[in-house]
Amino acid sequence: KTVKNYVGGFKKISNDLLKMKPQYSSISELINNENLNNLKEEWLSVPENKKLNDKGNDMYGASFNQFIKYAKFTYYEGQNKSFN
Repeated sequence: KTVKNYVGGFKKISNDLLKMKPQYSSISELINNENLNNLKEEWLSVPENKKLNDKGNDMYGASFNQFIKYAKFTYYEGQNKSFN
């Protein structure tokens, strides 16, 4: 998968997550307050998202996995926090 695919997938996912969790004003705030593995499952449980992910040969699932790796490194290890 290319970086361009991951970035495109991440943009869609992050926009969707902020719509799903309107109590957060930024993706950083969401990362600091939510379990990302649970959010991935929640996002993929939406039929439209599951269909899109299946059609894209797991591009969105792979993007979410890369996002989780990024968040783990950036927000958790960098701040000495435990990863949910």
